[in-house]
Amino acid sequence: MKKEDIDGTPQSVTLAVVGGDRRPKRYEELTFMDDFLFGKILSDKDTCRRLLEILLHIDPDTEIADPVSQSSLRVAPDSKSVIVDVRTHDRLNDYDLEAQKQVHPNLPKRARYYQAMMDIDFLSPGREYIDLRNNYIIFICLRDLFHRGLPVYTFRNRCDEDTGVELNDCTIKIFLNASKCDTIKDKELRAFMEYVSTGRAASDYTATINDLVTRARENPTWKREYMDAMMDTVRQQREMREAEEQGHKAGLEQGEHDARLEAARRMLQDKLSVELAAKYTGLSVEEVRQLQKELLQ
Repeated sequence: MKKEDIDGTPQSVTLAVVGGDRRPKRYEELTFMDDFLFGKILSDKDTCRRLLEILLHIDPDTEIADPVSQSSLRVAPDSKSVIVDVRTHDRLNDYDLEAQKQVHPNLPKRARYYQAMMDIDFLSPGREYIDLRNNYIIFICLRDLFHRGLPVYTFRNRCDEDTGVELNDCTIKIFLNASKCDTIKDKELRAFMEYVSTGRAASDYTATINDLVTRARENPTWKREYMDAMMDTVRQQREMREAEEQGHKAGLEQGEHDARLEAARRMLQDKLSVELAAKYTGLSVEEVRQLQKELLQ
C-alpha cells in the first residue's frame, strides 16, 4: 500500500462500520479483522495478492484486478442485496474475502448466496456458462464454525455415491478457523492466522499488515469516513426502531378499532339502535350505519 494512501488521500471505497460488537468501536480501537480496516488494507492490490498467495498458493506473478471493498451486489430492485468485504479477480478466478469476527450458523448459506450473486453479476447477456470463472468465497473466522477442530475447511461439490467424482462447477468455499492456528503446517498461513487470532505479527507479511493498521489509525480522512458511516448506521437503526414503534402503535390502534366494530356488530344483531351502538362503542354513527348496511346485505 502506498504511503500517500495511508496518510490521507481519499479513496473511492465506502465501508460499513464494524459489525458484531455490542458497542460501536472508536476508530483508534479498530483491528485488521474489523470490516472497515480489513477492506481498506486489502483494497491495496499488492497486499491483497500476497494474501491470496498465502491462502490459495496462487502464482506470485498473477495479475489481479484492483480489489474493491464493501461492494454491493443486487440483481433486481426487489432482491436482497449483499455487501462483500473485499472482492477481486484474475483471468480465471473470482475471489471474495470476508472477515468474520462473529461465527453464525447462516454462514454456509451466505456463502451460497454470495457465489450466486457474483456469478449473476459476471455473466452478462451474450456470455456463455463456460465463461464463468472459478469462484472462491473465503471466510476468515476467529472461531470454529463446524466444531471439528480443523484450521481450514474447504468445500467443493462432490457426488454422494462416489466422492471421487467432482461436479466441477468451479465453486469453492473456504472457512478458516483462527482458533486452531497453531495446528497449521504452512508457516506463512500459520503466521497470518495467528495474527488474526492474537494480533501478534510473526512474519514479514503480518508485520506489514500490522504497520498498515497502525498507520491507518492515524489517517484523519479514514477516521472521518468511519465516523460518518457510524453516524449513518446509528441514524438508520433509530429510524428502524421508530418505524417499528409506529407500526406497533398503529397495529394496536387498528386492533382496538376492529374490536369496537365487532362489538357494534353484535349490538346491532341484538337489535340495539344505531345511536346506542355508537354511544356504547365510541364509534361514529356513520360507521355503525355502514355496519348495519353490511348486515342487511
